[in-house]
Amino acid sequence: MALTEYDAIKAYARMMNNRNLKYFEPYIADDIELKSQVQSEPVQGKQGMLEYLAKNLEKIADDAPIWAELGEIHKSGRTRPCAVLSQYSRENMVASATIELAGDKVIRLNLFFIPSPEEARRTGEFPV
Repeated sequence: MALTEYDAIKAYARMMNNRNLKYFEPYIADDIELKSQVQSEPVQGKQGMLEYLAKNLEKIADDAPIWAELGEIHKSGRTRPCAVLSQYSRENMVASATIELAGDKVIRLNLFFIPSPEEARRTGEFPV
């Protein structure tokens, strides 16, 4: 069965909720790129992505709890699956994440706050 955007974003959300790379790493393409509205330079390549994610998961564990909830958001001209990221409480939404696929691998992770995560249709599902 082919990897879908929904399955990939669910794996990303599971990784965030468990603070464990093992849930998302198998889906990361060697040439993945991270685009973020809060970071000036993109992160490129699987090794760079793994280092970036590991550092952020460690920071999250040390600084403040974060939750990743499945949802849908209208972005790039279509409605797509997303992870709504909240910090300190499940209602304090701070960002959203979407992914792009090539075959069965994630080639791009997008982190953004515009459009606002409040515009997402939330599902109440926090994958663990």
